[in-house]
Amino acid sequence: MTTVRALVFDIDGTLAALGSHPTPATVAMITACRDRGVACFVDTARRPASAAVALGPLAWLADSGIFHAGALARCARTGFSASSELPASIVGGIVALVEASAPEATIGIHTADGHAAFGPIVPPDQVLRGWGCSARDLLPFAQARAEPACKLAIWNGDGSALTELAGLIGVRWPQAVHAQLLDHACFVNLVAAGSTKATLLAPLLAAHGLSLAETAAFGDDISDAPLLAGCGYGVGIAGGHPQVLELADEVAEGPEASGVARVLERMMRDGWM
Repeated sequence: MTTVRALVFDIDGTLAALGSHPTPATVAMITACRDRGVACFVDTARRPASAAVALGPLAWLADSGIFHAGALARCARTGFSASSELPASIVGGIVALVEASAPEATIGIHTADGHAAFGPIVPPDQVLRGWGCSARDLLPFAQARAEPACKLAIWNGDGSALTELAGLIGVRWPQAVHAQLLDHACFVNLVAAGSTKATLLAPLLAAHGLSLAETAAFGDDISDAPLLAGCGYGVGIAGGHPQVLELADEVAEGPEASGVARVLERMMRDGWM
């Protein structure tokens, strides 16, 4: 690959360590790429408001990208928007299954229009602020479980219990639900079957006159594997999932070492953009 016209970044574990913002070097290099005319996007399991909080000085990146682990694409610059949803009947069925199989787990229900609900216990305000919302912004859980959803997230349970739960969901709704086990099997994302971080990326890029072939993607988690496989150039992150590292054209240092910035600096120096 000799020309990069677009950059796509996972956030947690790639641009920034979980709970931290991108380093000043990473902020500076991504801003320099944008100023050079390279289109920049995020591709994350987070909701848009949560992505903006996590990005800190790079919050502008959350204006355009893929969210909810591939279930939502939106761009404030072009007005492009696309999403996939789980039907209300499946949402209700999954919630009932979680309540019966992993009662200690917390369930997050996210809608395509940006609303969210959590149950059976609402996380504390400090946690909600990190996700770009507050208790007063939330939908009633009883309402949300009876409506279509863009993504369901399950966490806080025992890792082995969630692994078993993800398997049960896959057996119960094999043609309708895509389950992703993240964070060492302590977190489960549930989206409509066929939704990955790469599914809506091509149409999002096309809205900007761009293609996957001229895009460089950066990621570390198993959910980033389709992203790296589909783009013209893939950069894995040291310590990332083995499948992602195997797919990557190169492996960058971790976010604390500004690994993304180092790769971008080299690309710029070598005339790739």
